[in-house]
Amino acid sequence: MELKEYRIKEIGKVVTGKTPSTFDSENYGSDYLFITPAELHDGYKIVDAEKRISVKGFNSIKSNTISGNSVLVGCIGWDMGNVGYTEETCATNQQINSICEFKSFCNPLYAYYWLSTKKKYLFSIASVTRTPLLSKSSFSEVFIPLPNREYQDEVVKILSTINNKIQINKKIIAELESMAKEIYGYWFIQFDFPNMNGTPYKASGGKMVWNKELGREIPDGWKVQKLTDYLVESTKSKIQVNQVNDSVGNVPFFTSGNAIHYVNDYLVDDLNIFLSTGGNASVQIYFGKASYSTDTWCINFSEYTSYMFIFIQSIIGYINDNLFTGSGLKHLQKDKFGDIKIAIPPENVIKAFNKTVVNLFKMKAANMKSSRILNEQMNELLPLLMNGQVSVKE
Repeated sequence: MELKEYRIKEIGKVVTGKTPSTFDSENYGSDYLFITPAELHDGYKIVDAEKRISVKGFNSIKSNTISGNSVLVGCIGWDMGNVGYTEETCATNQQINSICEFKSFCNPLYAYYWLSTKKKYLFSIASVTRTPLLSKSSFSEVFIPLPNREYQDEVVKILSTINNKIQINKKIIAELESMAKEIYGYWFIQFDFPNMNGTPYKASGGKMVWNKELGREIPDGWKVQKLTDYLVESTKSKIQVNQVNDSVGNVPFFTSGNAIHYVNDYLVDDLNIFLSTGGNASVQIYFGKASYSTDTWCINFSEYTSYMFIFIQSIIGYINDNLFTGSGLKHLQKDKFGDIKIAIPPENVIKAFNKTVVNLFKMKAANMKSSRILNEQMNELLPLLMNGQVSVKE
């Protein structure tokens, strides 16, 4: 396979992101994605982001925005070198260097796949004072070996087939989570859980009573208690994120935010909730062997775990705004979290709820495992295709 080397700046335009002024609230809205390194952990196509900016915010940093087929690389921090791809007109923060406006001889996704194997290399050429930094100028000078465009397209076709299956798994996971929330809404917000005779409780005239502590009606006979009253187990990890090697292990490792890493050893098993305790509030649930970082709280409520998870998920904004405090990096005030009060359904209702919802979380875990296996297969195949050890025809 004949390869020709190009500097990154020769295959497209290099853009360093910028953050619109946070002092002007009108810079933020829902018009454009604002991509940060958090979105790069999932890899491949980025179609959504936690943050969005308005047209005004976009225009204020227009020369630092990207459009069309673009490859995004995290270039600041100890976790630098993560890569993503997008076809959106969007913006990124200053921790990301992007390649856009690709020349015709380079397939953007081929550049994405090549860069996705170079995390250690990019880190090795970064300057390090307090924080590793790969500047725009240094990033632009990185050499990328390219075969002819026809070969690039064939490699992309093979690898994209695997990636697309992973994307389908992600959509299935999102749908499973949506189904769990919808069931929770019918049962515990509208209170139309099935009665002993199978009819919806509230719709069939079930008695509702006003509860002062919650400031709303709840079914007659339900208790109101603190979260800590039902907390069966809470544990703290000693593993830090910078100790994790994503290329090793099949046990999901939960940390602050939505990114999931992987390790060899597990700390917990069965159904558990993972709540971030540093930075911003986020919560996830997983069925099976799992591990988690020092900035994550693993909590279990026994048979009430699935019910508590969706409840916590529904008030995550309140938790973030009111229970995370600190002058620098904010941290969760666990005692205040434990004091949150919630209506407690009878055991028979929870058991009926779990019959459906826990199965959804099991299916979610199965899809996550499937995606991990596909990722491993792609990671084995990718360098072989890139260096010609395996030809496209083979």
